[in-house]
Amino acid sequence: MEAIAHAVCKYVPLRFSGQPRSSGEYKLDLEEVERAITTKTKLIVVNNPQNVPGKVYSLQELDAIATLAKKHNLYVLADEVYEAMTYDGIQHTRMASLPGMWNRTITLGSAGKSFSVTGWKTGWAIAPPEIASALWTMHQNTTFCSNAPMQEAIAVGFERIMDLEPDYFDKFRAEFEGRRNRLCAILDKVHLRPIVPQGSYFVLADFTAIPESVYLDPSDSATKDHQFCRWLVKEIGVAAIPPSAFYSKENASLGSNLARFCFCKSDKTLEEAEKRLQKILEYIPS
Repeated sequence: MEAIAHAVCKYVPLRFSGQPRSSGEYKLDLEEVERAITTKTKLIVVNNPQNVPGKVYSLQELDAIATLAKKHNLYVLADEVYEAMTYDGIQHTRMASLPGMWNRTITLGSAGKSFSVTGWKTGWAIAPPEIASALWTMHQNTTFCSNAPMQEAIAVGFERIMDLEPDYFDKFRAEFEGRRNRLCAILDKVHLRPIVPQGSYFVLADFTAIPESVYLDPSDSATKDHQFCRWLVKEIGVAAIPPSAFYSKENASLGSNLARFCFCKSDKTLEEAEKRLQKILEYIPS
């Protein structure tokens, strides 16, 4: 997308201080955001809930971003595919619902996330007509068309929720919150300190309790988190994703002591992961 538009992306990461225990401790520096805005800036991209680290932006934070967008006459691309996955009673607020933001917001949703069918790769964009027209043109000249049978199935799914299962998303949220709590407890027991997510279905865990001598090869050019995750697969038999892969090069160090685990798994899989992760304790000095 960046290349097609001949755009230049400027990345402003969420930052934290100390050793956070909740994704809510990650903060966006609005002054840093505004410094990144120039006369050529057209769009702010906001992921909420944020995939890494699972942060759900508060109404105050979203309002501050909206204020910047209106001040500098910018559009906002609101990636809200995890909107149905918020926990601990935290409410998700749509960017487009804020005063003055409907006409400048593109909202993205995902059936893969909302119905747990990620393989369908089908979602939607909600925008005012003049923006939607541009999206149609772009879509026509890239993917050409969507998977029509999957679109029909998604429509039926929403109809069923409206007519027969109005509490679907409440049950969905409660089920995932339970799995989140279980995985966080599993990680805690083996000294992988979880950063409890407010949303999404991923957990970041700090692995600094594991001695670097166990997994780190100074002659290897791979980042620290890549090396840890590689060791985790080879020696423990559990896969995790190195979060530095989600950062721009200049901000990759923010994920260097972390690994990302997923809890959208069956109880059987989580149980097996718990058994395998126990082996980590053999590598931690008593």
